[in-house]
Amino acid sequence: MADFILGVAGHVDHGKTALTLALTGVDTDKLAEEKRRGLTIETGFAPFPLPDGGVAALVDVPGHEAFLRNMLSGAAGLDAAILTVAADDGVMPQTREHLDICTLLGVGLGLVVITKSDLADESRLAQVREEVALLTAGSFLEGAPVLPVSVRTSIGLEALRTAIAALATAPRSSRAEDMPFRLNIDRVFTREGFGTIITGTITSGAVSAGDELVLYPSGKPVRVRGLQSHGVEIARLSVGRRAALNLSGVDRDEVSRGDTIASSGSMDLTDFVEAELTLLPHAAPLKTGTRVRLYQGTRELLCRCTLRGRKVLLPGAYCAVRLRLEAPMAARQGDRFVVRTLSPAATVGGGIFQALTPAERQKETPDPLELLAQYHVRYPLRDGMNRGELLQKCGGKTALLEALAARGAIKLRGGVAALPGFRPKYTPELAKVRDQIEVYYRRAGLAPEENETVDASMGGEVMEKLVRDGILVPLGGRHRVHRVYYRREEEALRALAEREGVIALGQYRDMLGVSRKYALLLLEQFDRAGVTVKQGDCRVLAGH
Repeated sequence: MADFILGVAGHVDHGKTALTLALTGVDTDKLAEEKRRGLTIETGFAPFPLPDGGVAALVDVPGHEAFLRNMLSGAAGLDAAILTVAADDGVMPQTREHLDICTLLGVGLGLVVITKSDLADESRLAQVREEVALLTAGSFLEGAPVLPVSVRTSIGLEALRTAIAALATAPRSSRAEDMPFRLNIDRVFTREGFGTIITGTITSGAVSAGDELVLYPSGKPVRVRGLQSHGVEIARLSVGRRAALNLSGVDRDEVSRGDTIASSGSMDLTDFVEAELTLLPHAAPLKTGTRVRLYQGTRELLCRCTLRGRKVLLPGAYCAVRLRLEAPMAARQGDRFVVRTLSPAATVGGGIFQALTPAERQKETPDPLELLAQYHVRYPLRDGMNRGELLQKCGGKTALLEALAARGAIKLRGGVAALPGFRPKYTPELAKVRDQIEVYYRRAGLAPEENETVDASMGGEVMEKLVRDGILVPLGGRHRVHRVYYRREEEALRALAEREGVIALGQYRDMLGVSRKYALLLLEQFDRAGVTVKQGDCRVLAGH
């Protein structure tokens, strides 16, 4: 019974989600924001039955450049890829970047689908085929089938189904079936009555209900309470399957996307990696010592890339490198990785881990000034590093920190440490995220999605900054609203109180035209802010 992970990649609005829906009957755009914007934010998954009784898991990755991190997470562990190219647009920037990423991650099988083929005549289709041939030359897709498909008219869908079945039976790189279990986590959530659930693609070994495993990099032991694949409970799952694991022994906030769950002792915890790096032919030259983003499995880390034996790596070339990570990472020798430059943000290359140096072997005491500089770069929106965290990283040397503070080399303010002159600020990348968040909350009004859903698609770090700055107002622990609406509804509340004397929940709800839930969340926030005081089932203005 063949199990097969098939990515659906390509530029934004080139029909990946519509194609997945037509093949599987599953709409992988689940978030309200995805529905509203008409684009994929989070990677989606859908089962595609194979003729031999197996299942191909279709992985619908985001096409928009802003969500490339999610695309990289979804592309980890693919057996093959469908590269979509819209007939009206042809090859676009993310078409090339998605092909590059699949190549760097070792995908060796695939095909090309010309989507929206009903919008093009034969001449245009021939032109797109030429673009595809130029793009795929020298890649794993060179000479692969190129199938015109229209979801609207169903033309080409049956041929595509046949081609997918053929891909699933084609010879592919050997799988690590006999190796210890490993799954890179791409989603974490809780469900009432079940607790913490994680999902991902099994990249080696097998797992059964009742197994004792370890979360990396934390090292926390957990037990598998139950397993599902595509919504079906299964007693045992092996390499190549999509899996949802219900865990005991861990809370939701103790595990994150990017973590790994694996057999005990099967992963190396490292912050120095010896690797072989290949630069893409169209990338800019890479200088030794360049700070880059590294993507491995579903994890994203910042690191410093030192070239071995040269000062500059030219496009299309490869060399041995040392990657100094800014946080420990769990990995195995032979893992593939991708690197992107910080500015401009672009995929420039990737390679294979050759040797991993355990983090505990680094004996020297870190320099507090270097630690703070790295922290400010990594968290530009925070006031600084927690003083206790900095002290711990420096081996508990309180006198060292106090001496640095005495001569003005660092600032110690309350429980926070920072470099002199540092001020929280938005990078151009984070400013774009901030603007997207503000647009979302202005449009969402008084009925936004829950924080966990919004944070997963837009990033919690910027959210926290906007809350600290008062631009977003928390409503309990699960929602936020834009201050424009909060202030407006506070004015409406005061006017109602002046007119009626007391404020009843139902009355306030009807005035706002929202559900009881959101009206109550607002009133409870006004209580916390000292605007109102609860008296029985009603409220009055504070001081009245």
